[in-house]
Amino acid sequence: MTEVRDLSSNAVVADGDIQPHHQYGLFATTSYAEGDVILTESPLVVSSEDVRSQFNAASLTPPPAAAAAAGKSKKGSNDETTSSIMSDLILPPNTLEKIKSSTTAAGKASLDSRVSKLRGMILAMSSYAAKQPSEEVKTKLFELYHPSSINNEGDNADATADVNATIKDALELTKLALSCGQKMAAKDSPLSSLLQNKADKELLMKLLLIYSCNAFEGGRIYHRLSRVNHSCNPNAVVVEGGESSDAGANDTSVLKAACDIQAGEEIRISYLGKYLYAGFPVRQRVLRDSKHFVCKCSRCSGSGGEEEEDHGDLASRVPCPVCHPRTGRYLDEDVMFDEDANDDENGINVCYAVPANGLTAEERSLRCQSCKGTTSIVSDGGGSMRKKKEGMAIKYMCMAEEKVLDRMESTGGSDNKQQKSGGGDDTETER
Repeated sequence: MTEVRDLSSNAVVADGDIQPHHQYGLFATTSYAEGDVILTESPLVVSSEDVRSQFNAASLTPPPAAAAAAGKSKKGSNDETTSSIMSDLILPPNTLEKIKSSTTAAGKASLDSRVSKLRGMILAMSSYAAKQPSEEVKTKLFELYHPSSINNEGDNADATADVNATIKDALELTKLALSCGQKMAAKDSPLSSLLQNKADKELLMKLLLIYSCNAFEGGRIYHRLSRVNHSCNPNAVVVEGGESSDAGANDTSVLKAACDIQAGEEIRISYLGKYLYAGFPVRQRVLRDSKHFVCKCSRCSGSGGEEEEDHGDLASRVPCPVCHPRTGRYLDEDVMFDEDANDDENGINVCYAVPANGLTAEERSLRCQSCKGTTSIVSDGGGSMRKKKEGMAIKYMCMAEEKVLDRMESTGGSDNKQQKSGGGDDTETER
């Protein structure tokens, strides 16, 4: 069982008392063991593929069958592959230039990711217009968190500059989606009618902000699951479908404990998919771009200290540039590949340093629990040659993280809150 709490006061909040611009979390009211089902839920709304009638002919690539009948073939397609409407959307001229010109922190992320996010918002808007949900569903839907569409910096006076920049980016992308929708909507379509009405247009803006912050893969938005916050060290995971063999089971998602969860503990999942295993700068960049927030979980805010809550990103540990066994410039291979590397009897000790997180090499440092040393970048004008060489380890780490990001993006990915991974009957999905 679960309950919604106000993150600022830790007070339990009833559904009717929820404020859409306030931060809440989903908390366990009973203990769960690893693998236990916490809740099962069907989505309030889902982005539909059957919305071609909402767009004018110039805004859609013809379906493969129509293209073949006209003696044409889609670039990059074949007879056995049918592109979804997401890839069939033709964005208005100058849209890419508007995205490229973004100067916010999140706008510096990959162009492909932001274009994909924009297409998803347009599809969510057209799906809502084509088949509007019931009043009960609308009430639950518009209670979900979304930043204010009026004056984000005024409403977030106490927020950091980074937080306000991510909110500003969400608003700019939402406005761009509405502008694209007006140009792409078919004449007299439900989408066109909504965008021409001022009140309905404001409602669509809220819908897109809710989609941007809360949607799972496929544009699925849930009443309870969408309230589960992110952590780079999650204690729960979302799996697709239930154990039922019914045809409707695939429309449900199941929240399961990824480890033991105590009563009163907040339930957190990862929004990152495969990027969960990347370093701090990559994770922050993906979250700012796709979900418009700055992560401050224990893995992102730790500085490599001795206290458990300050351990930091242990997954990003590197051999300490000060005390890790080396032969000249190279790591000691006997230590690197010895399964019993921490065997005190043989006098072998592997020493790792944990990075204190920063977005650039100059903002980062390495702290080793073995030698208690701290390594940081040394400016060109000062420091010994040894200190400069030790600091190069941080630069090499950042260069490696950039290469990892490039490789991951080149293999494809989703900017949605939920990404599929693994396999089997219970394919793990992450919001």
